[in-house]
Amino acid sequence: MKALQKKKRQTAFKRLNNWLHLLLGLVSGAIMFVVCLMACVWVFNEEVMRLLVPDPPLPHVAVKEEPLALPSVVMQQADPACKTGTIRELRYRKGKPVSVIFYSGPESYEPYREEAIVLADPYTGACMGTLPVRTEAETARLEKADHFFHWALDGHRTLWLPWQIGSPVVNYSTLVFVVLLVTGLIWWYPGKWNRTTFDKSFRIKWSAGWKRINVDLHNVPGFYALLVLLVLSLTGMVYGLEWYSNLLYRATNWGVPLKRYPPQQSDSVKAGQAVPFGRIIDESFIKVVNENRDVDNIFVYLPDTARANSALRITAVPTEKNYYRNVFYGFDRYTGGSLPQGDFYGEPFAQSTTGEKIRRMNYDMHVGSVLGLPGKILAFFASLIGASLPVTGFIIWYNRKWGKKGRKKGIGRTVPVRNF
Repeated sequence: MKALQKKKRQTAFKRLNNWLHLLLGLVSGAIMFVVCLMACVWVFNEEVMRLLVPDPPLPHVAVKEEPLALPSVVMQQADPACKTGTIRELRYRKGKPVSVIFYSGPESYEPYREEAIVLADPYTGACMGTLPVRTEAETARLEKADHFFHWALDGHRTLWLPWQIGSPVVNYSTLVFVVLLVTGLIWWYPGKWNRTTFDKSFRIKWSAGWKRINVDLHNVPGFYALLVLLVLSLTGMVYGLEWYSNLLYRATNWGVPLKRYPPQQSDSVKAGQAVPFGRIIDESFIKVVNENRDVDNIFVYLPDTARANSALRITAVPTEKNYYRNVFYGFDRYTGGSLPQGDFYGEPFAQSTTGEKIRRMNYDMHVGSVLGLPGKILAFFASLIGASLPVTGFIIWYNRKWGKKGRKKGIGRTVPVRNF
């Protein structure tokens, strides 16, 4: 008797789970199809851009046990090599020359519009020549590709709707998608494991009819992509649901609330009593180098002269393949004072708390780059499967609901299904 009651409770739970899976799938399916499909388009944007116009190779420079040339020295010797443009960036890379990047004019940064790139010796600052600047055709190609990828990103984040409308729709649909993945796993899990249920759960029967193949395409890839889709969904909601972001941070950081910092801005009131900028940039650079001696790359971003409150920014980049290991610094362009870095990137990754490490890795986990190129490939195929689930699920529902009428007329055959 107790066994029968337990079986009835399990059956009622299964029915509720299956009904919830179906209802939520119909409500959010079209949205998640677009979100996942645009994720597939976006994930390899950097690789595609480099493929369209490869970066020119940098010559090798022997690594020496000498201090690096200070930015003011590099800028002073690089400036005569470029007759036009304004220096905006200096990129120190271990074993490579310093790349001094000029932009055409004092206006804000324009992607792919560098006026020139001058190479400098990292230890003396002496000019080593220039890199070929992109042609107009190459620049136009990159700008078109950049426009396309940002169009895909807008679709992924807001469905091309205004942010205040599209972002909540996408993020709450993603939350529903997480519930769908869990209810799908419950529906997928067979009541009894045997050879037949094992084959149905883990293999696609390509020799079957198209309805059975569609069911398998829903169940089997959905199971294999489940964990990756959960990671992509849970990390994605961090950027759109503030309450979820705060809750996740508290849960992973022993209850400590998420801190908010003001944007890094120079105090323009002190412009009249400014310290010489050469001294500010050199002292700031020395501070960053001393605090990051094991870091191979130091990127210096000069203040935007078009904005009085623009700050000097320096980034320590252990590897350009990941974002979470970067350490960001900001300095007042007039006084040289350190500006607090927002969120979690103001100290080396190893010194961060567990919760801060998880948050710093959030973006890299969301796009798959935390595992390098294999991780991006994994994210691509998981997103592709995620886009297919609403389609195959809708076909399953349609066949079950409307196929019965066809079968009464002798059309088609029933196919036992277990939705994911």
